[in-house]
Amino acid sequence: AADLLAALEADPAAAGVWLAAVNAPDAVVFSGTTEAVSALESTLVAEGVRTSRLRVSHAFHSALMDPMLEEFAQIAAGLTYHEPRIPLCSTVTGAFADDAVGTPAYWVGQVREAVRFAPAVRSLLDSGVRLFVELGPDAVLTTMTRTTVAADLTARTAVVAGSRRTAAEPEQLVAALAAAHCAGQPVRWADYFGARAQTRTALPTYPFQHERFWLRPAEAVGPLAGADSADHPLLHAQVQLAGTDEWLFTGRLSLRTHPWLADHRVLGAVVLPGSGFVELALAA
Repeated sequence: AADLLAALEADPAAAGVWLAAVNAPDAVVFSGTTEAVSALESTLVAEGVRTSRLRVSHAFHSALMDPMLEEFAQIAAGLTYHEPRIPLCSTVTGAFADDAVGTPAYWVGQVREAVRFAPAVRSLLDSGVRLFVELGPDAVLTTMTRTTVAADLTARTAVVAGSRRTAAEPEQLVAALAAAHCAGQPVRWADYFGARAQTRTALPTYPFQHERFWLRPAEAVGPLAGADSADHPLLHAQVQLAGTDEWLFTGRLSLRTHPWLADHRVLGAVVLPGSGFVELALAA
C-alpha cells in the first residue's frame, strides 16, 4: 500500500486521484474522480487497509477544483487582509504562516492544495505547544491531534475538546478545563466562575478507591406506617390524609429502577416525560 500511495502522489494526474489531506500519521484522504477513487479503494481494501468514504459535494483539494480557482481568486482579491494577531500555523504548508497568509493566492491554495493538518500539529508541538483545544460542534480534530502527538505525549500535554455531540455543553467544558488543569496548563478559574461563589477544597494525596457506601433504598414502599401499596410502577404507596377525602401518593424514580428514563433527556439532564406526569395523574 505504501508503494501505491507514493506512486499516486508522484503522478496524481495519471491516476485521477490526488492527496487531499494528511490528518494523522495513520489517516490520509484522497480526492478525485469517482472511478479513480473506487479503484484506489478496492486496491487498498485488498491489501488490508481500512477505508471510509466521505460524503462531500465536490472533489476538494484536487485538480478537479481547477476550473473554479480563477473566479475564486477574483473574489479573494476583493477582500482586505490583516496580519494575524497571534501566531498562525498553516494547514496548507504544515508550518507557521508567513506574510503569504495575507494574499489571495494563499486562500486559493486552501481550496486546491492538500490539507496538512498533521504536519501543522507537529509544528505546534515542536514549537513548545502542549495544550490543544478544539473549538467546534464535536471532537473530530481532537482524535486526529491526539494520534499525531501520541509518540511525544507527556503528562503536561493536553488534547481536549470544548464540546462533544454526545455530551452536554456545561459538563464537557468543565471536563476540558479539568483535563488542561491536570496537565499543568494554566486555567483562569476566576474567569470561569465569574461572580459565582467558589471555594478551593484540598483533596487527599492518595487515590480515590471508588467504593460506594450509600445505603440502597427499598425498591418500593409496602403497606407500613399507615401506607397502603398503590400497586403501580410509578406510585408505590398511598395514604388517606386524616380528616379529609384526599389521598397522598408517593413513589421513587431512578435510572436503576426505571432505566427507560435515560431515553428522555433535556440539555443532557434526565427528565420525566410529560406522558409520565399524565400517567401519575390518571393513576391517582
